[in-house]
Amino acid sequence: MALVHVTSCFLRTAGEDRCLNEYRRLKTCLSSDRFGVHAAADDPDEADVIVFAELGNWAGNVQDHLLRDPIYRRFADKSVHFNPRLKAPPITPGIYGSAPRAWCAPGYASTSHYLETALERDFITAEPFKEASLLYSFRGSSNTWIGRREILSIQDERADLVDTAKAAKADGEEYRDHFVRSIANSKFVICPRGTGPASLRVFEVLRAGRVPVVVADDWLPPRGPDWESCALFVRESDVGELPDLLRRNEHRAEEMASEALRVHNDWFAADVSFHRVVEWSIDILSESGSSEAISHRKRMRRSYSYFKLKHASRKFARRFSP
Repeated sequence: MALVHVTSCFLRTAGEDRCLNEYRRLKTCLSSDRFGVHAAADDPDEADVIVFAELGNWAGNVQDHLLRDPIYRRFADKSVHFNPRLKAPPITPGIYGSAPRAWCAPGYASTSHYLETALERDFITAEPFKEASLLYSFRGSSNTWIGRREILSIQDERADLVDTAKAAKADGEEYRDHFVRSIANSKFVICPRGTGPASLRVFEVLRAGRVPVVVADDWLPPRGPDWESCALFVRESDVGELPDLLRRNEHRAEEMASEALRVHNDWFAADVSFHRVVEWSIDILSESGSSEAISHRKRMRRSYSYFKLKHASRKFARRFSP
């Protein structure tokens, strides 16, 4: 058992209220934890693990705030940065949902799911598999990754493919209803990368008890589940083969869909998420002293320095462009 202190650097520095969203989500998951293996520690001195739950970079680069945080500075050796939407190379050990493979290494960084799919997707329910009359579907914008255009251009009478960048605008509730019905009506759901390698859709589809078809070469699935039993992985260069590939695997769809729902319930549901985040954190901290982790940290810090320089150069160019 580990004593875990959940916090956010934005509890001690200025930032918009939404900067605390991920902290609130993880605290909510803690309150509903069904494993009961790990316990909360109010005092960071008493904690075995400190999880900084942050969300993206809403108030400038969150990593700069984290490195200045007094709790992190004092307890860096037992701290993990949990940030599903980090968009910059990580310079501290952590769990990063949108991290590409190059950012990850044992003892340094791993991937995760998104807590919002566990807590804020109650409108997605697992409908009986017999309701799935379509072979596959994808509803999403063609603007985030060029490969989506190829997917959306497929002509297949057994598919529901909708480019939301071109479709008539619907209000939030109508859009949500179309999205949910499309998933429920499909045996497979295409989950292509967007601007980054990770996609919320993978975890939404698991929650719906359907089979995600991941098209993201650089995405590293979270450790733990047997992904081959519940998902298909298609190389980005092979999206033109999707119709044939899915027909060849149609006989497996119902069994895979059942396993997908089990994986969601066991690994990514609200009442297991706190436990999983803590277990992943312990794994990272237990290996953080390895030579591989130390070397990887040096590489990520060089990458981060380059990232900040590139970002500053672009900002300067925009400011002074005619």
